[in-house]
Amino acid sequence: DEKSQNENGFDSIDYAISKARENGLYVFVIYHVRQMLDGSEANSADGHSLDLAAERAGDFAAAYQPDAILLDGYAYASDASGYENYLANGSGIGYKNYARQIPESFLQACAKGIRKKAPDTQVGLLSAAVWENSTAHPEGSETTAAYTDLSDGNCDTRALLQEGLFDCIMVQNDGSAEEQQAAKFDVVTAWWAKEAQISNTPLYIMCGTVQSADPFE
Repeated sequence: DEKSQNENGFDSIDYAISKARENGLYVFVIYHVRQMLDGSEANSADGHSLDLAAERAGDFAAAYQPDAILLDGYAYASDASGYENYLANGSGIGYKNYARQIPESFLQACAKGIRKKAPDTQVGLLSAAVWENSTAHPEGSETTAAYTDLSDGNCDTRALLQEGLFDCIMVQNDGSAEEQQAAKFDVVTAWWAKEAQISNTPLYIMCGTVQSADPFE
């Protein structure tokens, strides 16, 4: 049982879901695929870690039965820490290959675990706004985003979408006003709509604006 209760026996997730059901709302839950039991992030796509991730995701889905689980927390940064993990766990396969296999492996493992234990729950992806800028990849979007899933997160979410791994996808385009200038809503939406149509995958857009200035000044 993957349900979570505080010291008083209160389960906030179960409470939120039950209230949503009472009001006729669909329930989409965001799930971090690389988070381990101690709160740390898995940095190796070894068999034990992937089996544990699949089991935990499946248990969570079976316990709460949401309409959809949006897989998140898959990105693997290409930084000094990431390279140290590569030297300790994946030396010999090439750093780029090592970095790319981690997000993909955990997404696939969690999707498999959810479908095994909660087949009625849809497996979705909570993606970054931009897969890749067109300046870095000819099939990318006409954006200038500082962060992209492919280059910065080391995850080819577009390829996984095309392979049919996800039942739905939600694109997170809710950064600051400056970030939204670099990844304009209409450009991002049109690019993902085209990609989702190819794989016949339902598409949702999460949007919002972060205001840095005090509105009351």
